[in-house]
Amino acid sequence: MDWQVPPGGVNPVVSAPKYGNNCDPQIFMSGDGMCLTWTESNNRSTGRGERVYRKASADGITWGRKTLVIESEKNFLHELLSVRFGWDPRARVWVSWALSMVEGRPYAIHHRTADSLDGPWSRPATCHVPLPESMTNLWEYEIKNVDGEWWMLINIQGVRGEDAALWFGTSSDGVNWTLGERPVLRAGKPRAWDSALMYKAGFVPSQDRNSVEIWYSALHHKQWHIGHTRAVAPALEGRSGHRHNSAL
Repeated sequence: MDWQVPPGGVNPVVSAPKYGNNCDPQIFMSGDGMCLTWTESNNRSTGRGERVYRKASADGITWGRKTLVIESEKNFLHELLSVRFGWDPRARVWVSWALSMVEGRPYAIHHRTADSLDGPWSRPATCHVPLPESMTNLWEYEIKNVDGEWWMLINIQGVRGEDAALWFGTSSDGVNWTLGERPVLRAGKPRAWDSALMYKAGFVPSQDRNSVEIWYSALHHKQWHIGHTRAVAPALEGRSGHRHNSAL
């Protein structure tokens, strides 16, 4: 709960570009140690759309040079958003997911694979993520491989962004997803710190795989906050070895 800059650490790890902005960072372990990825979005100096870069570190303090991982095709804007990477231990390939606004609403999530984080990446395959009733659009998400199965925590929105809720899903191939029957987390009650808008969330599964620790961002009175909770994902209920419980 208490976050601090490690001794010797210097921020920012990545400076803002001259034009556009950095967004959608991710930290995960790879063959290079700790890997940080991020998207450089709408950078006019490159004359391109989004570009995803990475840096590696052995200790989280000293970071190497930035390396290009993947870039949008045909200078499309909003083609590589919420980019997430994961290692598939069965296929022994790297996998990436990217939210694309190019096709219009509902936004698409594209799945790619590569032998190396630096590519080359396969042609994108569109993921099948069923929209729950009354929900109209997919938004930010986190994806992890847990014991050979892909787990996802995704922000799905209604007609208004304020209707957003966090849903949990599972997949055997990273392309075809099954969601729980109800969201894991909805916006808080009126005047609560998370009452206005649910946004990006990350999760860590418990050791017994019965629950997930969730960190999520939310808006209230034009101020952003980060919160923490623990929940049993509806998509896990009824499985052998997973006991029923309610979200905390």
